[in-house]
Amino acid sequence: LQTCDHWQSRRQCRFCGIEVSLKNQSTIPEKTPGQLAEVAWKAKELDGIRQVVLTTGASSFPGDEVKLLSRCAAAIKKATELPIHVQCLPPPGSSDGLNLLREAGVDTIGLHIESFDREVLARSAPAKAAVGLSTYEKAWKEAVELFGPNQVSSFLIVGLGEKRDSVIQGSERLADLGVYPFVVPLRPIPGSVMEKDSPPDPGTMMEIYEKVAESLRRKGLSSKRSLAGCVRCGACSALSFYEQPVERIICHPARTPQELTRAAAIRQQVFVDEQRIFQKTDADENDWKSTHLVAELNGRIIGTVRVFPVNDNGHWIGGRLAIQREYRGSGAGELLVREAVRFVKKKGCTTFTALIQEENIPFFVQVGWRPSGLLQEYRGRMHQQMKADLSAA
Repeated sequence: LQTCDHWQSRRQCRFCGIEVSLKNQSTIPEKTPGQLAEVAWKAKELDGIRQVVLTTGASSFPGDEVKLLSRCAAAIKKATELPIHVQCLPPPGSSDGLNLLREAGVDTIGLHIESFDREVLARSAPAKAAVGLSTYEKAWKEAVELFGPNQVSSFLIVGLGEKRDSVIQGSERLADLGVYPFVVPLRPIPGSVMEKDSPPDPGTMMEIYEKVAESLRRKGLSSKRSLAGCVRCGACSALSFYEQPVERIICHPARTPQELTRAAAIRQQVFVDEQRIFQKTDADENDWKSTHLVAELNGRIIGTVRVFPVNDNGHWIGGRLAIQREYRGSGAGELLVREAVRFVKKKGCTTFTALIQEENIPFFVQVGWRPSGLLQEYRGRMHQQMKADLSAA
């Protein structure tokens, strides 16, 4: 669709120029699947294109644009077998629309929130602000389950008036989920509401790129791993030039049901089969409210730890730190503990505690924890209550 239901209304994205080309009569309101398939096939045959990107405006009936995108993607895939990237608002109900796109042959997807600064988003893209961060986050998580980590992205525009930290912190939030934060400078489009605004200072972009690239390195994301789309192309952003090789072992919240299952299996191996602290399972009532962090090596989950809030007063608890036997000594345990501290601090934690087996006290002291109170027995083993130094995170 070259039209958008929000165009020339108070809900219009101020940086967007979707209907400018239509006004100039250089395109048509709606391209059919057959038209796009023919053009893509010719472009592959004559120009050797290697991927296809499909964008669209919002339809007057929410979700209709997703159905059109899926029909177009299916036709293009059948004609060309090229990798396909689509961009759209989070589909109503998310999973059904995302499944429709995946089954049509879509390889990667962009669900663009544009800014994590709420005031800026409400002013610059009111329709997207109305969708809400929780809806975007739900869609990102479901998309990562379907398309995989590094195959889902979100544009973050610098130069809308946002706080710099909102871009950096928002990028890390996305990277934790397995979503690539595609950071771009504002490029004022003639005919858009913001056509007279100025792009951000290059020095500002360089500082942001460096910080975001560090998050990508730690979370295992790379533009080179994207199969198709703006992230793969990179023409609108210099972020890829700041990327460094990803860490050998990375740590992030479990992103898929398969990762959660693998984390549970490692806990079973350690706490039930090896240590016999539990008879059948170590799962308990705190698992459902926990965030389960995992350590990953070459795509394989090798360790896990869980964190959860006790209440609303800022107290979080960590536990169930478990590393697969053959990877102990790899540094995965220290990485998980340090990332757990970083994670809860970002969530507003003011006190982070854990009940630690006696033999593991020296390790936790080494990574900045301190004992609190006396040794106590827990399930037949001596444990020490310990507290993390949040100031070091």
